[in-house]
Amino acid sequence: MDFLEEDEIPVILVNESGITVHRASSGPYIAISHVWADGLGSTTEKGLPACQVSKASRALRRDSSQVGLPELHKLRKKAIRMMAQTYRQAHTVLVIDAGISACPPSMHATEKLFRIKMSGWMQRLWTLQEGMLARRTYDSIHTLGQILGYLEGRATSKAEDETIAISGLLGLDPGELYDYRLADDRMRAFLLLVRKVPRGLPFTSAPKLMFEGFRWAPRSIASIGTLEVDSDVLCTAAGLEGEYTLVSMKDRRVVGGGARRKESKGLSLSKKTTQPKVPGRG
Repeated sequence: MDFLEEDEIPVILVNESGITVHRASSGPYIAISHVWADGLGSTTEKGLPACQVSKASRALRRDSSQVGLPELHKLRKKAIRMMAQTYRQAHTVLVIDAGISACPPSMHATEKLFRIKMSGWMQRLWTLQEGMLARRTYDSIHTLGQILGYLEGRATSKAEDETIAISGLLGLDPGELYDYRLADDRMRAFLLLVRKVPRGLPFTSAPKLMFEGFRWAPRSIASIGTLEVDSDVLCTAAGLEGEYTLVSMKDRRVVGGGARRKESKGLSLSKKTTQPKVPGRG
């Protein structure tokens, strides 16, 4: 599509006369946020079915509804690079979810909130930025510490897409991650782009990367959960730089416990730790 090649967001205009494609810069548009499980989408990645676009248009109750829609497979990467821009600049983001749509107007507000929380839309990783970047909800760049809490309960079918799906929320260019095909390589590149990471990230129970200087880093951040957001350390190519509180322990071996001192390599702690005795006590 010519518009994507020119770094323009393509939108479609839906009205009684048919469907036409325009530039996003020509006027306000509405972006659709949905999950494929509800029948919106195509394994050929050629876009949304025309009948579904028309249905979405009727849901908006506007005579001239516009919807962001990247179409060509060969431009998929470029379209993904522009996803954050697409949703950030949209006049409105329309969330389409089968479970939410089935809620009758008379349903109690508490049950409606429960339906939203348990919806398929809330469980997908890609829809996070689509909802958070909506102009009428949020209009700022977030930190990794803030994003981690929002990732709980969300997933993506491709592990290597995890970092790309949230890069727009952090003001990063997802295109810089495409050179790395493997999920672990992308995670390392992602953390280097983020630079500031939560101080507690190295102490999570998530499986770690095996790269030198990155054995503190998790292989996935999707299920880590909320960490302290106002205390960051610096991720560099040589490793993690930051100030931490350390507890000095005498050189001793605790039989049956989980603490021991390795030769010239510092203290190693296993899950079952034994507290050393304090001199003068017990």
